[in-house]
Amino acid sequence: MQSVKNSEPITSSASLGARLGSLVYDAIAVIAIVFFACFIPVLFSGDAIKPGNVLFLIYILTIIFFYFAVCWQKGKTLGMQVWKLEIKKFDGGSLTKADSLFRFAAAAISVGSIGIGYASALWRADKLTWQDIISKTYIRKI
Repeated sequence: MQSVKNSEPITSSASLGARLGSLVYDAIAVIAIVFFACFIPVLFSGDAIKPGNVLFLIYILTIIFFYFAVCWQKGKTLGMQVWKLEIKKFDGGSLTKADSLFRFAAAAISVGSIGIGYASALWRADKLTWQDIISKTYIRKI
């Protein structure tokens, strides 16, 4: 079993329930951020954004990524603060932008697979999800 720098085993990974609770709070924050971020392109174009606009989709995904990347580099998102969780690398360090990008992409795959990546925490002894494993990070209760 892998352990972090401070000899703390990764088995202290947060439960799926705490992760999902945190995710609900973060979803509310992301919806609010995206709501306001959508005003910028509309102001510049002077019209509604047409459905299927790939540049707009990339813009929105970038906004969402930066919310998570900035929060993860500080150790916790708004939802994680409420649920008393923090994110760490397997070696005990803080996440970098590259770590955040891997985690963000892996989380998208995890959600896109009907949540199987999250559900993997139910049958793994270390409670790690796909995004934890791919990005070599984990979320723990503090």
